[in-house]
Amino acid sequence: MQLLISVYIRSIGDFGGFVPHMTVSLILAWVLIYLCVMRGIKSSGKACLISFTISKQVVIMIIGKLSCLQVMYLTATFPYAVTTIFLIRSLMLDGAAEGLKYMMNPDRLFQLKRLWDPNVWMEAATQIFYSMGLGFGGLIAFGSYNPEKNNCKKDVLWLSLCNLITSLYMAIVIFCVLGYMGVQNYNNCIKRDMANILAIYPNKFRNFDEIQNNISVEQYAIWMYRDFHDTEYSLLANVTGHCNYKQIISQAAEGTGLAFVVFTEAINQFPFPPFWAVMFFLMLLMLGMGSMFGTLEGVITSLNDSKLISLKKPVLTAILCSIACGIGLVFTTHSGQYWVMLFDHFAGTYSLMAVAFFEVLAVIYVYGWQNFARDLVDMTGETISCYWTITWRFISPVLMLVLFFASIIKSFIDLPRYSVYNSVTTHQNAQTYPEWVLIIASLMVLFAMAPVPLIWFIRKFKIMNLEMDIPTSQKCLNATPSTTYILRSVSTVAQVSTESNAKLLPLKASF
Repeated sequence: MQLLISVYIRSIGDFGGFVPHMTVSLILAWVLIYLCVMRGIKSSGKACLISFTISKQVVIMIIGKLSCLQVMYLTATFPYAVTTIFLIRSLMLDGAAEGLKYMMNPDRLFQLKRLWDPNVWMEAATQIFYSMGLGFGGLIAFGSYNPEKNNCKKDVLWLSLCNLITSLYMAIVIFCVLGYMGVQNYNNCIKRDMANILAIYPNKFRNFDEIQNNISVEQYAIWMYRDFHDTEYSLLANVTGHCNYKQIISQAAEGTGLAFVVFTEAINQFPFPPFWAVMFFLMLLMLGMGSMFGTLEGVITSLNDSKLISLKKPVLTAILCSIACGIGLVFTTHSGQYWVMLFDHFAGTYSLMAVAFFEVLAVIYVYGWQNFARDLVDMTGETISCYWTITWRFISPVLMLVLFFASIIKSFIDLPRYSVYNSVTTHQNAQTYPEWVLIIASLMVLFAMAPVPLIWFIRKFKIMNLEMDIPTSQKCLNATPSTTYILRSVSTVAQVSTESNAKLLPLKASF
């Protein structure tokens, strides 16, 4: 996809019109998301049913007998099942061991000088934020449906552990396939160079087969440097480049290429590739839909609870999906790949970091870390150690603040770049973003951060009533230790309705 789009487009400003099949696919994807989310969190569990209609009718009949909870478990475990199958097959590929050696190479793992680069830390933080859903609001929205006594501390530990294991698990599969691709490209490179040697020295070798008989793949590097170090071939190698396995694998696919190049290459090595292609891209569909469910629920739940918009959920969901689909149309233009990189670099890094910083600030310093800790003790029944309180109060906000401003300063010193495909040299060249594109990127970051000060301003000056309508009796009965002051006032308790008095008597006695 990247190659087809970039061949004809030389910069991010050359839109070149919409790509029809990508535009239709985007619209259908958002229609599918709308149908799954419009009825609320319960309808999200049926998303897998709609997804499977793309593949086999038999599968629909089997899943149709499952409950929503069972379907949710299926959608969560299905990607792991597909990944395990890919792992077993990729380990059998020629070059898989070389790929794993490259992944575990100490020279790559322990590049300490890169630790001083704030962009490295920003990219690492972005990966964690995306994989765990931090800063999107989805965790808060889904968490609001949990029971009051749910052990969220245990959930966080398990989520972090599963996220780490999943990342390492996927890395093994990816580097096994990259190793295979590297070996194949390395062998093709050697064959190309052997053909060049035959063209330069027709008198020394009679045909290509004779070169292959005299120069094996293993002897190639030693033989070439020994006999052709000071010859005309060295001049040719400066243009074509020597065949270097590490260089070839280091220039392997990244970003969207991991899904549409690396795994596609692995699928070709399976028996009956079309079936595995359907399974793999069905897995991607489920992962993408799962991410969008959380993101949309975070926005919809916040708007409904604050009564900022008084619309029914299907209507509100339709409006949000339409807006998101309209913005996403820029990705379906011929320069869409460049815009994907722009959004990924700015909207997915600076905005998330800023939103997460404000969330920590609001909970720990506005609501109060003591109140938050008491809430957790009441919910989980476990004491909060100093590690958590120190992390909440100092480590997390300071790290995010330093990382945010260090990345911005680094961006001003070294302007952000993007890779542009050059059809003449058949290579990608890095060039800086135009000024108007950087202005758009800055506005994206500001718009993502704007709701935080905007809602504070509305609440501070009471421009609108954004408080949730919770009955007084429910507030009292479900109060946590940090909100017991509601019950300490006799006058407040006296205002509770008559049907709640019987339930409140034992609660008042505890105070």
